Amino acid sequence: FGAWLWNTDLGLGLATEIDVDEALASYCMTRIAVFSILGFTLLLSVGAIMFVMALGEHASNALIKARDNLEEKVEERSLQIQHLNIILRAIRNINQLIVREKDRDALIRSACSLLVRDRVCSNTWISLFDESGRPSAFATAGLGKDSRSMEAFLQKGEHPQCCRLAMEHQEAIIIENRSSTCF
Repeated sequence: FGAWLWNTDLGLGLATEIDVDEALASYCMTRIAVFSILGFTLLLSVGAIMFVMALGEHASNALIKARDNLEEKVEERSLQIQHLNIILRAIRNINQLIVREKDRDALIRSACSLLVRDRVCSNTWISLFDESGRPSAFATAGLGKDSRSMEAFLQKGEHPQCCRLAMEHQEAIIIENRSSTCF
């Protein structure tokens, strides 16, 4: 590149010359700086987008897991509430029975039947004892063939093994296999 200027007042001419590389050096440096900044900004933007997407995926998975967990707990609580409602209904029915029924034997028979009918228990038996601790009245419901074995024990004035276990403990006991524990 070059430039020429003639000054007529002085009768002087001025000529300059510069290399192309030297003339474009600042332009090239500026262009490299701008492209470097743009490239770095683009790289940061892509990285930030990928980070946000990964974070969103993680949050989405956590929310799905929490929702599933919540649905399980809601289902579990709903079943518990249904069971408690069944128990409350049975208690109400037995309270009404107590008010209505005057015969002791009919009362315990009906109470056993209500507990089985209302699905509180799969089977029930109630035994009343006299002052000496001997069975004086009893009723069963839902025991099926085991009902005869229970009645045989009680008619002899004896307590089945599960009854003896219950009387020995202050807290409720759970009998897993009534056939082997009670009869």
